[in-house]
Amino acid sequence: MTDIAQLIELSQNADPEALVRAALEKDGMPESRKQLLEMLLAQPTIDAEEVDQEDAFIEDTGAEMEEVGALVQQVRAQQALLHDIAEAIGACPTCFGADEDCVDCAGTGAPGAFLPQRENFAFFVRPALERVNRERARRPRRANPHSSN
Repeated sequence: MTDIAQLIELSQNADPEALVRAALEKDGMPESRKQLLEMLLAQPTIDAEEVDQEDAFIEDTGAEMEEVGALVQQVRAQQALLHDIAEAIGACPTCFGADEDCVDCAGTGAPGAFLPQRENFAFFVRPALERVNRERARRPRRANPHSSN
């Protein structure tokens, strides 16, 4: 059997380390190639279970990163909504006036501290005010006990 045929037969039945050891036993191999193969044998090996665990970790990490990305987008959308609501009620968009250490308002940006932004006021506040006015109009008026009637 030729050297190549023996190596092919070994490769079907042996692990890679056995193949490298068999190649090292062959006569006529240049010294530089033998050194390279010996360095290869000296490297720590990773078994299939470790590779599977690493692959699973990478898959899990990828799924987690997608979830984190979705959560970041959700937080950004909520921040944008809060910013618009703050503008609608004339409040500091960073803290609504609740943080004395706020770099934007130093705690003075409570609702009504600033002139409301017209478009956001019309979108968020006006419908609520209209609803309140409709409810008031439906209620029967009480007689004022202090009137002279």
